[in-house]
Amino acid sequence: MTDYREYSTSKSIVGEAISPFVLAFHLTYKCPLQCEHCCFNCNMKKSQRIHEDIVKDVLLDINKVKSIKYVAFTGGEPFLYGIQPLAEMVNKAKAGGKTTRIITSGFWAGVDLYAENVLDILAKAGLDELSLSYDDYHAKYVPHHNLINIVKFSLDKGIKLFISTTTTENNIINKKFIIDILNKEIKDITGIIIEETGLAHTGRASKLQEKVCTDRYIGPCPFVLRHPTITPSLRVLPCCGTLPYHKHHEIGNLKKDSISNIIEQSYNSLFFKWLAFEGPVKLIERVNKAFDTQYTSAHSSICDACNYIYSANGVYADIQKYVSSNPQVVSIEEMVLQSLNKYSGPSEWFATL
Repeated sequence: MTDYREYSTSKSIVGEAISPFVLAFHLTYKCPLQCEHCCFNCNMKKSQRIHEDIVKDVLLDINKVKSIKYVAFTGGEPFLYGIQPLAEMVNKAKAGGKTTRIITSGFWAGVDLYAENVLDILAKAGLDELSLSYDDYHAKYVPHHNLINIVKFSLDKGIKLFISTTTTENNIINKKFIIDILNKEIKDITGIIIEETGLAHTGRASKLQEKVCTDRYIGPCPFVLRHPTITPSLRVLPCCGTLPYHKHHEIGNLKKDSISNIIEQSYNSLFFKWLAFEGPVKLIERVNKAFDTQYTSAHSSICDACNYIYSANGVYADIQKYVSSNPQVVSIEEMVLQSLNKYSGPSEWFATL
């Protein structure tokens, strides 16, 4: 499982104003790993994939959304898509002036020469960044040697490297563990960004009993409305999409509309703005106070809280009732954020080409 919550390793997203900033392609949910914490339930039986022609059309249309600076290719495991088509898509995104990133488990990097050749092809195609998922869950399937190969050859090819490790109170692998491994094999790991990310109990992870670290984040969602994601079924989600599919969490479908129109129209949603401005936990607390309900507001992550909103009986309906009855709250917050250059609407970043 390669989950785009890992993009929190780059402080750039959280610090950016609320506007579309990253477009992510979940190219496929096929994956040779069976990680226990996979939010997408990825496996080798998942055959659906985004056709490369659709990716190229989207990359052309996305030029209408001037605020998008990053394009990411993830999964599942994007390297199962094929190196050549993956390189062509990276090249297309790079030609459009975007910073490019691939997120991977690194399963393919066991043979030194092959790993070096693959990264050479991608670097020449215009790959700027590679994000590697490595933790207790991935390490059951991917040996340390793969990690070393990816780090070594990414540094050689000038590809910026991020390593994301999901941590709980019981994990062995963490940031220090990874640094110790790398220091034994590589002289200089300066510039590699290694960060710990929290566990969201969605997908296969819903069965895990591990406790999350105490410094969990439950504030405004740093991804919703900033980080639209296209799934293999061509559904478009307003964020990184680590939840099980919920129809109310879909902002559009590429079978019916263009990505630029879908993103523009998503900014009409008071609900998604509320998630971006205050977060799902605060919204649940507001509803409990307004309607004297007792919906659970204690969640291990904002993803868990959103999943609860969509799946628990009555919560989403009451939230919609509350949001639609209090549009002035969102309007005031929007004006305040806009005055601080922390929010920009479609009029500022949408262009008709």
